[in-house]
Amino acid sequence: MLKRVPRAVGLQAGLLLVSVLTANPAWPQEAREPPRIAFIGLHGGVFEALEGFAKGLNLRVEYLSDEQVAGKRCDLSTYRLVFIQHTRDDDQDVYRDLFRAAKQAKPPTRIFAVGREGAAAAAIFKDQGDANPVETDPEISKYLPRSRENLRRFLIYVAVKYLGQAGEILPPVEADTTATGPYHPDHEGRFPSVAAFLEWSAAKGRNPDQRPRAAVMVHTAHLEFQQPRVVDALIRSFEGRGVVAAGFTDGNPEAAAIVAQFKPDVVIHTCHSSETVDERSKLGVPHLHSLFFRRHSIDFWQNNLAGFTASDAAFQVIGQEHLGAIEPLIGAGTVHGGGGAESFTPIPERIEHLTDRALSWIALRKTSHAEKRIAFLYYDREAGQN
Repeated sequence: MLKRVPRAVGLQAGLLLVSVLTANPAWPQEAREPPRIAFIGLHGGVFEALEGFAKGLNLRVEYLSDEQVAGKRCDLSTYRLVFIQHTRDDDQDVYRDLFRAAKQAKPPTRIFAVGREGAAAAAIFKDQGDANPVETDPEISKYLPRSRENLRRFLIYVAVKYLGQAGEILPPVEADTTATGPYHPDHEGRFPSVAAFLEWSAAKGRNPDQRPRAAVMVHTAHLEFQQPRVVDALIRSFEGRGVVAAGFTDGNPEAAAIVAQFKPDVVIHTCHSSETVDERSKLGVPHLHSLFFRRHSIDFWQNNLAGFTASDAAFQVIGQEHLGAIEPLIGAGTVHGGGGAESFTPIPERIEHLTDRALSWIALRKTSHAEKRIAFLYYDREAGQN
């Protein structure tokens, strides 16, 4: 004989069952996808650091190469945030189309310019005033790309401010303004002074008073992210030829004075320089340039007549000639090309060639005027005169 269960007891049992099933559902639950953030045109090597930090912050970061952007092989509307630093003049119309499409998404993608270089992205829509799809946030430039710790704090900043995640926004770490001394790959951190480096070099068996000296100039961000291997390769190549070599960061007020204290016989620049003709004249030594490329791969450059683009030439060669730059020689490139996120890889044969040329200039500088010979090359194409 069946017993009737009281209504109240049955109701309680049903609620308990629902509660249990809700807390421990038998069907698979879809985990919430981390917010997607895209980066365009960053300095090489920066994204690699961002990617490492993003994993611990529940963020999904992706890099869109110049090649992807130019070919419109990306959909910016799938990202919550997009950050763009460097743009390419050839792709202005592409940026317009991609950005407009992203702003029409629901919800619209927010696009931010990064640093002073990012101003070019905002300028694409300068005729639209407040309707410009490219936003600027002055705080962002205080984080990027100054240091690895600031990259981590940058991700926290955007996660809290623009993605609504819980957390505390950390202020940017102040730049270490004392880190202006010479750099050497075999020494932990920067030297406090030129004198300290020369003393250290002498202790290593490289007497600076008996050897020529080479200064390798590099931007701070390039030394940290984009070209550390290139700088190291140049220094080691010079040392292999008996030259005392060190890296020096440019772009700060003390740079010229610090390099002058080093008394180099030759200077190698690894990117464009902001120093003046007067500063170079006072130093009175040859200034050579180690060039780089990223649109094409090293393999492509080695096996084709092309590889170093017109924009590369304008930026790294033509713009530096008025400062007295000579011998613009390829020193590095990227393995994959396409304007991707990778840092630059030194090309050993090119590094050695650049070192050879620098040594020749040093020898010429030390040769007396009476022993020098000058050759004039006359342009005579196809037996014509011009």
